[in-house]
Amino acid sequence: MAESVVSVDAVDGEQEQQQRLQQEELQLADLPNDALRSILLRLPSEPGYLAVAAAVTKNWRRQVLGSNGSFLRAFRAAHGGVPPLLGFFCNRRNLPCPFFTSTVDAGVVDLSPPAGKQRPFIHDVRHGRVLLDDGEDGQLLVWDPLARRRDIIPTPRCYFTNDDSCGAAIICGCDGLEHVVGASVGGGDCHLAPYRVIVAFNDRPNYRSDEWNHECICTRVWISETKEWSEVYSMRGSCDFDFMPSALVAGAIHWLVGDTNSVLQFNLITKKLALIQTPLDISEFMLFPTKDGKLGFTGVLGSHIIFFHMDIAGDALTTMRTWSIQNVIQVDHFLPPYINILRTRRSLASPWVVDYYVSDSDEGEEEHGVDDDDEPREILPTMQHDNEASGSHSPQWSESWYDEDFDQEKDALIPTVSENVNVIGFVTEANAVLLYAAGRGVYTIDVETKHTQRVAACANYSHVFPYTSFYTAGIPYT
Repeated sequence: MAESVVSVDAVDGEQEQQQRLQQEELQLADLPNDALRSILLRLPSEPGYLAVAAAVTKNWRRQVLGSNGSFLRAFRAAHGGVPPLLGFFCNRRNLPCPFFTSTVDAGVVDLSPPAGKQRPFIHDVRHGRVLLDDGEDGQLLVWDPLARRRDIIPTPRCYFTNDDSCGAAIICGCDGLEHVVGASVGGGDCHLAPYRVIVAFNDRPNYRSDEWNHECICTRVWISETKEWSEVYSMRGSCDFDFMPSALVAGAIHWLVGDTNSVLQFNLITKKLALIQTPLDISEFMLFPTKDGKLGFTGVLGSHIIFFHMDIAGDALTTMRTWSIQNVIQVDHFLPPYINILRTRRSLASPWVVDYYVSDSDEGEEEHGVDDDDEPREILPTMQHDNEASGSHSPQWSESWYDEDFDQEKDALIPTVSENVNVIGFVTEANAVLLYAAGRGVYTIDVETKHTQRVAACANYSHVFPYTSFYTAGIPYT
């Protein structure tokens, strides 16, 4: 009898809880529109939150998607107009890597590659769209992963005539800054706006015959409204593309070419092409747009991230371009030490006492990650546990010289900060670099505030294409 009484009480308790939850849901659903709008505007910027809200009731959906996009414009303004970083895409180079890496937990749709026989090649990512080469039919694919839309574009003549001979970029077709301030169609939503695809390629003599039979660098522009390619714009010369992310600056598209020692510029207004020398010839550097509208060039030198910007002086006939250092960030101040565990051995007497070995490489080449011939090259910190002094179980750092006879049977950690660190991307909307630190992960570092945040774990990333977006009409909740 006692068991049956307990069972009835448990059922009654569950029913009361369900009724209470239903009443709370009804109260939320019946909120006045002004109060509901105020609540929705305070949701986080990741698209998943508004997608869930739009699926609650018809009234909530009207609040999110109705009024000609006024709520979406207000939502973007409430978050400073800076779309959240949802993740980044990466091309597979020598080693396998994820096609898309998410940096948030509020994902709405799967950003795996579109269905195809092989993994597509990423040319560019900008304003919510991804420009791909499907690798099958010689076609370009404009893919909107959030709205789940795909446009197939026939490639122009001479596209990919040989290796390293082509570069491509995608931009929003809105005039001026509409994609930023939200004056365009769909509440400032570039997902619904027209777009342009710019393709640059080498026109080799084998594929083109003219009076002089010279090599030319050519560009063509695809216009989404007319679904046609423009005429060919060209200049004498040739270049090899590095397939790094392009930079849109002051109405011009820029690609790194020639092993990153030059920049190919295509002015979208004048339709002129130009080759610009970079300040340094270093393969790990990349282009980015500065906050004040200049072309930037950034990468890691030693223990610092160096930011160059290009100044332009003169007139159309005598243009002078000069590079200068805009900013320097010391990596050591913002990243934790690189700790690579080579061998684990715990001491019963002092479990926190371990030895360290500094290696010149990211990963060792021998069984335990280090050669017997390797010698220490700097002061090595030893992590110690001092219960009597501090009463704390947190590891403390001290400096000591390491014995030249390295014992592989002991714990061996490798702390380095500035080595194996590269700039792999730039988040234009947030004015932040994406920094890959071997053994630690991927970090965003704000160029101005130096705010640092870990956004992803380690993988075989070379250069990545950041993907940012607010919620857009048409995102299904799954």
